[in-house]
Amino acid sequence: MLRAICILILAGFAAVSAQAQDDIDMFTISGVKIDASGETATDARQAAIAEGSAKAMRKLFERLTLREDHDSLPGVAPSTATSLATGFQIDNELRSPTRYRGLLTVSFDPVGVSQYLRNRGIAFVESAAPPTLVLPVLDAGGRARLWEANPWGDAWDEDRYAATFTPVMLADGFDTDNDILTAQKARDLDTDAIRALARLYNVERVLVAVARPDQGNARVDLTFIRTEPEFEEIERLREEKLRRQEPSFDDDLMDEPGTGDMDQDGEKSAFGDDFEPVVTPLDPVRVNREEGDNILEIAADRSQIQLAELWKQTAIVRAKQKTEVQLTVMYRNISEWLELRSAIGASPFIADARLDGISRDGALMTVTYRGLREQLMGDLYKRGARMQSSQELGEVVHALTWRPFEDERFGEDDDGMMDNRRDDRFGDASGQREERFDRGL
Repeated sequence: MLRAICILILAGFAAVSAQAQDDIDMFTISGVKIDASGETATDARQAAIAEGSAKAMRKLFERLTLREDHDSLPGVAPSTATSLATGFQIDNELRSPTRYRGLLTVSFDPVGVSQYLRNRGIAFVESAAPPTLVLPVLDAGGRARLWEANPWGDAWDEDRYAATFTPVMLADGFDTDNDILTAQKARDLDTDAIRALARLYNVERVLVAVARPDQGNARVDLTFIRTEPEFEEIERLREEKLRRQEPSFDDDLMDEPGTGDMDQDGEKSAFGDDFEPVVTPLDPVRVNREEGDNILEIAADRSQIQLAELWKQTAIVRAKQKTEVQLTVMYRNISEWLELRSAIGASPFIADARLDGISRDGALMTVTYRGLREQLMGDLYKRGARMQSSQELGEVVHALTWRPFEDERFGEDDDGMMDNRRDDRFGDASGQREERFDRGL
């Protein structure tokens, strides 16, 4: 049986090329140590690959599921792992006549793995979160450092976490960043300044990671901050604000996070002070000097795992929840509209989508999505579309390459008047155009 499994591996898979390794995805597991013996070198290699594939699949299951569910995960047979694998690579090979060692990388089929878990009733995360802006603050010797070079900042590597369900990004550290958010403000969790920086980088998720080295050990205090409201909060805030202030033609066309009321740092907010950023403390990370030479890199990896666990807890719990929303799709030409429509229609989180009205520069849609708003945001982002909240229009989708809220020409009618009324911008769905996407929606 073992020989048959390994023949399947060797015959059916080409080794992963260097370029493919650069494109490593969320269903690829790397760095699995393999070590097996056999009567011959070939037997040892086959045994090592088979056992390593099963270990890799177990690691993938743990990546996809909640930590609390790991003890109940099914055992993985080598035959199961190899049947769901799409490729492998071995690095640092060490051979002898009867022993084989190395580091194994295995890529698995996302559809097959998802179906395997779903058939067994195992809850798992199905999509990546939108990027999280990480603020690595080094607090040592009574001084906080963020923008200047320091080993804690160097320990974070965007590429290392690109294949996870919680990708991260780091700020550039230009003077503008320091003007908005100092290291001290980040350490002290100044949410106004943190939100202003988040808007500058067009993100809604921030992780403040304050590392405090101590005699070769390290402790990292983690705080996750969501800087903009979820859809349910957006609807409540819109209704409250519209009750207080009737919109008029003299108002701007629409607001988005970053284009509403001015805050103290000169940034704008769609909801002013009506929404307070949601601050969630995470469990601190501790690394002892006995655990390795680069304790800060170990600490960064463990911090990212905490972030991933938070995302899984949120996404898995609400995976079956469905929400109906209206989307305003903004575009500059017909090609852009077709690309945006394709992105929306192709998203696995869209359960139903209907085109209610369309104009020369915008379309009105009603969509039903499952799971989290952030899941849909992240999926559309990968497809070249950005979803943002608007005080006037609710949810707005547009191309990543365009900032319509900063385009003064957008929304002018034939008389040159800015029209900020949603209901008047589009045709009547009942008498003009109503269309459902294909995909069996």
